[in-house]
Amino acid sequence: MDEGPGRLSGASLARSLQRAEVRHPFCQGGSASTWSGPVLVDGRGFGSPQECSCPVVPTYPPEFRARILDLVANGRTPEALEQELEPTAQTIRNGMKQAQLDTGQRRDGLTTDENSELRRLRQENKRLKEEPERMETVSAWFTSRSGKLPRKPSDS
Repeated sequence: MDEGPGRLSGASLARSLQRAEVRHPFCQGGSASTWSGPVLVDGRGFGSPQECSCPVVPTYPPEFRARILDLVANGRTPEALEQELEPTAQTIRNGMKQAQLDTGQRRDGLTTDENSELRRLRQENKRLKEEPERMETVSAWFTSRSGKLPRKPSDS
């Protein structure tokens, strides 16, 4: 492949772009001393950052993903790109499908915008379901601290 001005081959592109590593929230740093979860007999936190064996999930920059999709559109196979670049052939196929959904070429799934809206609504729904439980817990805590039971409305 030609590497003219502004054009990179797949290998050059892979070397030139940094990728982020996303880990489980407990793997984001910190130390066992800040861990507030269950503690094992020897004092280590269960699932603490030092012990977490969560896999690293690579996230690729949008430019990298777009370039890979361009390479596939120009005749390269996902399997050939898998050998040359880091993403697996299935990751490339998933990216192709999502790009086709986003542009309207396919209708057998959700677009990126629809996915983010669905994710937001699910999070909000979860929060709204948990809110009464939290209020009950807070109420019970205040009741235990004050030593008084809450007044019940009279039936008169």
